[in-house]
Amino acid sequence: MTARIRRLEGIINSMTPAERAQPEILKASRKRRIAAGAGVSVQEVNRLLAQFEQTQKMMKMVAKGGVQKMLRALRGGFRACADSPRARPWRRFATVQVSIV
Repeated sequence: MTARIRRLEGIINSMTPAERAQPEILKASRKRRIAAGAGVSVQEVNRLLAQFEQTQKMMKMVAKGGVQKMLRALRGGFRACADSPRARPWRRFATVQVSIV
């Protein structure tokens, strides 16, 4: 795990401050320079950028109050929320009331 963190840190440190602030400006030639400076492949730079974009999208969802949407996205599009009968079928039977006459 520490080696991976060092590798990611090397990639980030190989970027200019402008590239860190605006990763969308990174084109192929800049990615090659960053990869060469960090001693990794361009694929690893692309992987880091994709992970960053995904994290950024999640944080925007959380900021908008879309935690349920984020959980659905993490579950792979599973539409039932955690409290629905489809997610927990045994809960339907736990609510049966017994009346003593």
